[in-house]
Amino acid sequence: MADRPIHPDLHGHCLCKSVEYTVTNHEEPFFIAPFDVVACHCDNCRRSAGAPFQVFLPNVPVARVQFREKVPGAYKTYSSSEEAERGFCGECGTTLSFRVKRLTSVSLTVCSMENPNDFVPRDEIFGIQRLRWIERLFSSGILNVWERWRHTPDRKLMNQQHVIADHSSSRT
Repeated sequence: MADRPIHPDLHGHCLCKSVEYTVTNHEEPFFIAPFDVVACHCDNCRRSAGAPFQVFLPNVPVARVQFREKVPGAYKTYSSSEEAERGFCGECGTTLSFRVKRLTSVSLTVCSMENPNDFVPRDEIFGIQRLRWIERLFSSGILNVWERWRHTPDRKLMNQQHVIADHSSSRT
């Protein structure tokens, strides 16, 4: 266990920072690297995130997670099935958690964490539901289009609203 570093408390928040959370890990450490992070390709995860998959840190004891609302009532839950619920910010819509209701653990979305690069997926679940174009996305260089595009004079033709509104914002 000495070669597996103990991770300090974990912190995260939604896009608008109306909901923040802390996972205590300094007393009786639970999180020891490498983490059992999973990428989920199920239809519910894709739809709730509006993305091709979601990445979670699963099995976090509920008792160690503290959600704080900067805007009263901002942390919401949605029953995505009879057995599961998803936690999200009611102000900006960021998905923060997934929980099977009968369990005493929760899965937290890695990309809502302060240091998402520390949590590399080691496994995937519901791979049978993976979108067919995912492999192409990661192997073809298509993800590098932003680097090519941002230096071109006709960049206004490409999703100007997203680039200016989100990536030039002082919030991020």
